[in-house]
Amino acid sequence: MHITWLSFCLVVEREFGNDDYRTSLTELIALKQIGTMEDYTTQFQALKFDITMHSCHYDDQFFTSHYISGEIRAVVEPQMPTIVNRASTITKNPTTNG
Repeated sequence: MHITWLSFCLVVEREFGNDDYRTSLTELIALKQIGTMEDYTTQFQALKFDITMHSCHYDDQFFTSHYISGEIRAVVEPQMPTIVNRASTITKNPTTNG
């Protein structure tokens, strides 16, 4: 029997619930940079991992737009990164060209 990843995830969520997914999504949306960029990036990547483990319906644009929200938006957004890793690189070196 061949089962797709999405089907497997749906069965697991139905059986065990998906509170971790909802919690991670809520935390990601509310996440703000308080400490260092490295700490923020680490927290963001951990939440992104938790979310993508439960759902494949979020793309790089979704995650990138949330990653650059807040104070770093003015530095990062003009360079129009399309993935979180690129946005993270820009925050480390804001003079990098997009």
